[in-house]
Amino acid sequence: MALLRERGVSLDVCPHSNVSLRVSPSLEQHQLIGLLEAKVKVTLNSDGPLFSGATVNEEYEAAHMKMGIRPDGLARIARTSIEVSACPSPLRQEALRGVEEWLEKQSAFADSDCVTAD
Repeated sequence: MALLRERGVSLDVCPHSNVSLRVSPSLEQHQLIGLLEAKVKVTLNSDGPLFSGATVNEEYEAAHMKMGIRPDGLARIARTSIEVSACPSPLRQEALRGVEEWLEKQSAFADSDCVTAD
């Protein structure tokens, strides 16, 4: 992992596919958290819903709900996806702003007193 981090290698991770292929025993035991803790660049992807049974959105949902990755970790993954992409700089900057806006909304929601709507 140190070599991946030192060289700035980004790993495209597909958790549902990893479980389907028995690379990981379950979503809960997936090594995504270990990669993040080791400061390895990762992106969340899908090998396709027909193969893995999950879309990219569902991979993010599983990362949060099954692996316990907090919104700041999800934002880090999303930022990495944008930063390592080949999209033009203006689009990249707009997308990065979108990630920050999403993260601010998550923080505001977590800080609010409202748990449910009556």
